Amino acid sequence: MSSLRRLTQYFCLLGLLCDFSQLSRGESFTNSDSSYFFYQRPNYPRDCNEVLNECSSSSSSGVYLIKPDGYLEPFEVFCNNDIDSGGWTILQRRMDGSISFNRNWEEYKDGFGFLSSEFWLGNEKLSYITNQAAYELRIDLTLCNGSSFYVGYNAFRITDEWGLFSLSSVGEYSGNESSLITFCPPNTVAKNFTCEPVHDTEIFTDCYHAYQSGHREDGVYNIRPSGWTGEPFRAPCNMSIDGGGWTVLHRRVNGSVSFEHNWEGYKNGFGILEHELWLGNDKIHFITKQKNYELRMDVVNLDQDAYFAKYNLFRISDENFKYQLQLGVYDSTSTTNFDAMNQHRDQFFSTPDRDNDRINYDCAGVIRDGWWYGHPQGNVDCNDCRFNSPNIGTTTYPYPYWHYLPGSDYLMYTDIKIRPV
Repeated sequence: MSSLRRLTQYFCLLGLLCDFSQLSRGESFTNSDSSYFFYQRPNYPRDCNEVLNECSSSSSSGVYLIKPDGYLEPFEVFCNNDIDSGGWTILQRRMDGSISFNRNWEEYKDGFGFLSSEFWLGNEKLSYITNQAAYELRIDLTLCNGSSFYVGYNAFRITDEWGLFSLSSVGEYSGNESSLITFCPPNTVAKNFTCEPVHDTEIFTDCYHAYQSGHREDGVYNIRPSGWTGEPFRAPCNMSIDGGGWTVLHRRVNGSVSFEHNWEGYKNGFGILEHELWLGNDKIHFITKQKNYELRMDVVNLDQDAYFAKYNLFRISDENFKYQLQLGVYDSTSTTNFDAMNQHRDQFFSTPDRDNDRINYDCAGVIRDGWWYGHPQGNVDCNDCRFNSPNIGTTTYPYPYWHYLPGSDYLMYTDIKIRPV
């Protein structure tokens, strides 16, 4: 194989589509017999379809260089040539949760992750790619039961940053999902591969009220506590653990929902009711003022050991009194082996924009969450327990933890729920 052919193949593998048969010869620097010439810069392909069509050695899926029209420098992309005739420029991939997609505007603009595994290519790159021609979009998905399918659209385009990277076009829909997706009828929701009822017609004062009314399924129910003047709100109910009837106030599973919220966020609530959430301090206040409630806090640490703590009373005041915590006696049946909530008794709720901890230290500002921070003796000691810290499931500070657990203090799952005594 000649050195010229080897060089051509090397450039093709990188996506540098240079036609060496048409290199431009420049002026001789000396005379007509000189062997010194200058050449034009190689032309880059604009997307993975051009990589596939213009270079014979680029038929394998992998990482190539492209340069869309108007983009200043070439950049690497992953090209998939194994499905539907190939030539697909991959914009996003998720496989195992190894890359966090909880990112800010600049990170989604520039892109993040690893092309060989999970990544987001970057909105600015997507804008340049999709505005140079008409593009079809294909979305491939695999369900947790192993079933795979795809959906497609024939005219995908996003605007530039000036237009807030808005989805300006998707086109007509197509796909092969019809045999795999079951659309649930009204008043039901897809859960565990079945259609389970949602409880939209009945309204309860709390989840124990729903339990007493005959409902035994875990799920989301309509709640309107006594004195609540707004519309009923939805709350998750745990009907299976420890006798059932628990109203879930908080849950964290894998860090997919950010708990770095200000006072208004914690006041009103946030997250996904079926997944990670903070129900909202206003709602919690109105629920707990109805009667006496017991508290159960469940945790799983990094060793994947499960523990719980129970208290015979839980109540918080209203916003005027800074959602102050009233907490009862630590139950002797608890498996955490330590009352880590002891120092939080009677403490006010704090967030990064509301320092209410009554000690000479801005706990919520440093830890970047909301909680009942403080210490009865006014020590510079924020907490023995915190559930809303950002870095759940890690040992990177600040992380959720329960002090003096029998195993690791670091938490990967947290759950707070209440039930009438």
